[in-house]
Amino acid sequence: MLSQEGDNKLLHLFCVKGLGRAECRYHVKDLEALAVEMAVRRFHMFIYGLRTVVLTDHQSLTALSNRSKVSARILKWSLELQRYNLEIKLVKGKTNVVASALSRGTAQRTVIESMEGLNEVVVNCIRRDKKSNWFTELESDGDFAEVVGVLNKGDTSGRITWPGAVKPAQIADFVQEDGDLKMYQANGSLVYVVPKGSRYEIFHEAHSGNFAGHFSAHQLLNRLRKEVFWPTMVRDIHKWTRKCQRCFAHNERPRMTPPLEPIVTTKPYEIVRVDVLELGMANGNRYVVTIIDRRRSVRKRLRRPPSYGGLQKGAGGQRWLCSTREQNLKIGPWKN
Repeated sequence: MLSQEGDNKLLHLFCVKGLGRAECRYHVKDLEALAVEMAVRRFHMFIYGLRTVVLTDHQSLTALSNRSKVSARILKWSLELQRYNLEIKLVKGKTNVVASALSRGTAQRTVIESMEGLNEVVVNCIRRDKKSNWFTELESDGDFAEVVGVLNKGDTSGRITWPGAVKPAQIADFVQEDGDLKMYQANGSLVYVVPKGSRYEIFHEAHSGNFAGHFSAHQLLNRLRKEVFWPTMVRDIHKWTRKCQRCFAHNERPRMTPPLEPIVTTKPYEIVRVDVLELGMANGNRYVVTIIDRRRSVRKRLRRPPSYGGLQKGAGGQRWLCSTREQNLKIGPWKN
């Protein structure tokens, strides 16, 4: 709808466009941007080179040029709108009555068989006036208290950086809707911003809840990114998934398989094998350290088991030292 500035806002032209089969599947944010792009293209001869004010009741259009996460479709339209001198302003839907009336079709009159209930009108309205519990926590949250304060002032031009996050986010990507703080994604959808106290609860319900399947961290991230957001989401989900006891007990782990070709040695004591045997002896010792050279199959037995750090003198290994006591050998000369 093209109108003239002034108190009367005299209407000059209006245009209507039917949606195609593919456009019917657009998100509501994409449809609002499509309406602006179509109107600017139709009214090009009237508004090109002049300052034009676009009145809309959709808040996401006011920060169209400031958002960092936009789809390729909206990015293409925003580039086309840059050659016009446009100023997008937000108005309430009830004040934009002319555009609402022109966008609706005529009411179809039907024959009323009975006069009963003709003057009765039933209106059902659901509205959230109070803030949600998440929004109350976010107001005092160290990560999002600044975002909430800036949005209350109406300033969406800055950006915010969180410690541990991969990249900063634009303030224009956040919006307050229905008592919650939400964030725009690249496809135009809105996801809930989760405070610190509820993040593990969200993960636990999605990973090991009644309707969950103990998915991997990658699969769980792809699912939760469509619904919620917090800055350290990738790091937290990978950490909590590794701590799941059921996944640790039932998931497959890499197995150590011996090589198919024999291990060739060129000189004695290049590869030695060490093991500890438990044998009762008359002198009170219980263990015997057995050292076997792989090349000559020479066996050495140490009656009194020394410390593993002192096996170098007795074993004499030069290349490898094979043992089942890996943790005990990570000291002294064998740690490398």
